[in-house]
Amino acid sequence: MPVPQKVDETRDEPPGGAHFDETPALPPHQLPQPRPVSDQQSVPAVSVQSIGRYRIERQLGQGGFGAVYLAMDDELNRRVAIKVPRRLAATQLAEYREEAQKLAKLEHPGVVPIYDIGHTTEFPVFLVTKFIEGGTLSDWVQNARPDFLTVSRLIAEVAEALHATHLKGIFHRDIKPANILVDANGKPYLADFGLALTEGHGLNAAPEILGTPAYMSPEQAAGEGHRVDGQTDIFSLGVVLYELLTGLRPFRASEQLPPRERSSQLLDMVKTFDPRPPRQINDQVPKELERICLKALAKRKPERYTTARDIAEDLRHFAGNPATQEVASVRVHVPPTRDSSTPVATPTPGTTPQVISDREPLKIVPKGLRSFDASDASFFLDLLPGPRDRDGLPESIRFWKTRIESHDAEVTFSAGVLYGPSGCGKSSLVKAGLIPHLASDIVPIYLEASGDDTEVRLSRAIRRACPGFGDDLSLTVLLKNLRRGVGLPSGKRRALIVLDQFEQWLHAKRGQTNQELPAALRQCDGDRVQCLILVRDDFWLAISRFLQELEVRLVEGENCAMADLFDPPHARKVLDAFGVAFGKVGWDSVPTNSLG
Repeated sequence: MPVPQKVDETRDEPPGGAHFDETPALPPHQLPQPRPVSDQQSVPAVSVQSIGRYRIERQLGQGGFGAVYLAMDDELNRRVAIKVPRRLAATQLAEYREEAQKLAKLEHPGVVPIYDIGHTTEFPVFLVTKFIEGGTLSDWVQNARPDFLTVSRLIAEVAEALHATHLKGIFHRDIKPANILVDANGKPYLADFGLALTEGHGLNAAPEILGTPAYMSPEQAAGEGHRVDGQTDIFSLGVVLYELLTGLRPFRASEQLPPRERSSQLLDMVKTFDPRPPRQINDQVPKELERICLKALAKRKPERYTTARDIAEDLRHFAGNPATQEVASVRVHVPPTRDSSTPVATPTPGTTPQVISDREPLKIVPKGLRSFDASDASFFLDLLPGPRDRDGLPESIRFWKTRIESHDAEVTFSAGVLYGPSGCGKSSLVKAGLIPHLASDIVPIYLEASGDDTEVRLSRAIRRACPGFGDDLSLTVLLKNLRRGVGLPSGKRRALIVLDQFEQWLHAKRGQTNQELPAALRQCDGDRVQCLILVRDDFWLAISRFLQELEVRLVEGENCAMADLFDPPHARKVLDAFGVAFGKVGWDSVPTNSLG
């Protein structure tokens, strides 16, 4: 007997099973208030025998946005699922149908297809979809007891289905185990686009906090409906993945609280608290799956996966890597039952899950006030905040590495700017983080600028890096030759000039014209020669004027990026690690929640 299709939004924790406790949708005082009866249609309370030509067999479930029935289509001799929305104003019916028609055009093997949309006197609108003979993701976990490899492949399929809907401008807004159906063959399907239909094209005229609090994204929890997009669904999928890896939801409010307070606490946690790294709950979780999960759960959207396909590709890469097969074959582990009042999230407001998470000391070499350099590359990345890519690089490094190494003129840049406050670590970021991780065909030429001899020292640095040049060539001629591909060492295709502490040059040359340096840097073309300038943020106006002389437009996120000071929670983690390195703090005495 197939497990009936389910849409219930609350589940009890099964004995010995994974905990898929889905807190109900928000309480009535936070849901859109019903319109007057004359303008309001809802699901009839009477027993339903038929809907249109469909003969009802039984009700499958009922949630905050409607009821779902199992029905028989006698004309086509097949079972179907019928969803009847509730609390839908008559004035919204046309818009609802329009959104349903858009979703019906989406043909993807990972999305439950819409067969029909209809209406009767009793039911102003209803959706007819394929009936998936299986169960929810929660049922599948209990019955299949999958391993990490199977989990990664399944979530990759779900992510691909999400990507297809996002390309059509449709965002689910309520990704959770109950809305992921798995058939008897283990194939997942995205189901119940109720919120996508309800919020689309102005349908959500009431408060914008809609969905299931434990699976909401920070922007949803904050009521920022205008910021909901594909990355919102990615965060929710990250919650589901976390639950599959650990058996626990990342955000859990105290069950002793009344429903309203519990929902409020959950929303607060989603907005401000970091989830504990999965490996702190289940140390059998592969590190790569932990990284993928925490990147999907990044509070800030720029640090999250950009598209659902990106997370799918990372999951497939993990699943296809022979080196991960042994660890990935371990079945998902459910930790011992814990007090439900104990939060899984770490009470560290306003931060992103960090890499300093495993209980092993970092091999830091203290350098006092000096910046880190290439000799510190082995540990430096561990000090940086933010999620990592599959190569272990944080976005602050990946951003520049991609644009420096790219062959695509639309991606690379001729001149770029890394700016930030004094002491934020710009020099270390480039010397210890970026340059050591550049491709071997890039020639980095690093120089600390000064107020008097920057041009002379830069010419010398170019000659050292490219020994074929004579001493009689000017800086402009040197760069012109490099732009033409002349003088680059064998096997090298691009020179990267890095000018650090550029505020020194800007301050000394203030008001002066016809300078040699800007004239020379105009030779940077983004193909053979690039220039990356590091400057203090209080020189923003001056650096903007300098780039105007180069006729280069500064565009944040393209050739311009900020390096900020660490936030207090991450600074504490780094200081703890330094305390251990200096021998002043024992690693075992550092609190676990101080390390991620």
